[in-house]
Amino acid sequence: MFGMGHATAGERRSQTLTALLASPANRFAVFLGRALPSIATGIVVSGTSFAVCSAVLGVHTSAGEVGGMLVCALVASFACTSLGLCLGALGLRGRSVSIFADVIGAFLLLLSGANVALDRLPQWIQEISVRLPLTHAIEAARGVADGASLGDVAGLLGKEALTGGVLLVVGLGMLRYFEYQGRRSASLETF
Repeated sequence: MFGMGHATAGERRSQTLTALLASPANRFAVFLGRALPSIATGIVVSGTSFAVCSAVLGVHTSAGEVGGMLVCALVASFACTSLGLCLGALGLRGRSVSIFADVIGAFLLLLSGANVALDRLPQWIQEISVRLPLTHAIEAARGVADGASLGDVAGLLGKEALTGGVLLVVGLGMLRYFEYQGRRSASLETF
């Protein structure tokens, strides 16, 4: 989420955004190229964190469980990177993406089930949680760790992928809209 959010803001800060947007390249292809390293980083970071925490806490998992959790991490990374694209689009209009990313990151940790089990949250927060990225992937990864197969958690992964897809479309739409507004007001690279 942070990497993708900062990609657009970094272009703006380094004053290369206008050249990027003036190029005839397909916007989807350009931002997909920027998203893939963020997705890969998300998988590596979650895998490394899991490995270190498993070693410290003495958690033992089978190779099948690890493979299933990697698939869950891939889908979660896609959804979070799509959210980062929305944040990056906000960076075209706002001064700092970091503020948006930090606040949203904190809310995701609280509301997605990462730090607090969803069933312990009030019902109205649970209604919000099921619409956020990470929620379904975390539940799927916990299911896989408890012995469920990928087929058993396919519905949860589908919901997470759908959430990521919706955020991707929203983020691309926001980029297009803010690009149009920035060109109209000549404010693409002004702070």
